[in-house]
Amino acid sequence: MENDRQKEQAQLGSQRTLTVSSLYRQLGAHRKSECVVPSVRLNGKWLAALGFVPGQKIRVIAIGSIITIAPVLL
Repeated sequence: MENDRQKEQAQLGSQRTLTVSSLYRQLGAHRKSECVVPSVRLNGKWLAALGFVPGQKIRVIAIGSIITIAPVLL
């Protein structure tokens, strides 16, 4: 029952509010360069309801400040 509801919501479109967090990066051997970069993590059953599965390749498309993810079709 819940799965049917999730599929219906996915077909109608869904919106999520997420928080951009920070990620500390060390680049190069022996920490030659360090920086903090913005990071966004997507996870949850709602991704499965949209048809995404673990291990699947996705394409990330950025146009201006809008980010779209789509499955890579082989």
